[in-house]
Amino acid sequence: MSRKNEKAVLKNLLFVFISESVPGSVHDFTVRKQGQPLPSELFLLADSGYQGVAVLHKNSWTPEKKPKNGELSPASLLRNRALSVLRVSIENIFAKIKSFKILSNRYRYRRERYNRIFRIIVGLVNIEMREPQTLAKWQERIRSGIRKSTGLLEEAEKLIDVALEAARAAV
Repeated sequence: MSRKNEKAVLKNLLFVFISESVPGSVHDFTVRKQGQPLPSELFLLADSGYQGVAVLHKNSWTPEKKPKNGELSPASLLRNRALSVLRVSIENIFAKIKSFKILSNRYRYRRERYNRIFRIIVGLVNIEMREPQTLAKWQERIRSGIRKSTGLLEEAEKLIDVALEAARAAV
């Protein structure tokens, strides 16, 4: 039986929140709705499993979905790309947790111990992330992602401006 936890990471890539585990079949957004409210100053970068989270948390960014029988605009594609560039470092940190064999394979132990084991492993990952060499490497990855996503967002804004000008000219 698979288990999942909701995790929150600060921009310094240290885990600050881990939810209680739930069965793997429970949808991500359901876990978010039933969990503790997030602080309003927290900026949430979420994957597509959290579509609609803006209703619960105004300060959030999720990828835009393709409209039914339609395509995403070039600006939306660039915004989605910028989000994925920012999220890649976070997803890599989540993968560090799965490098521990007890969590990467089928969990075969007592279910009531899972949360404790998961939190211990997250603590170990946090300790590793505090090492100066590790932290410097990951901070550079984040800076690079921010530079790249900023450029993509600027391109998206230009595309929106061009589309607005074309719409005004057509009227």
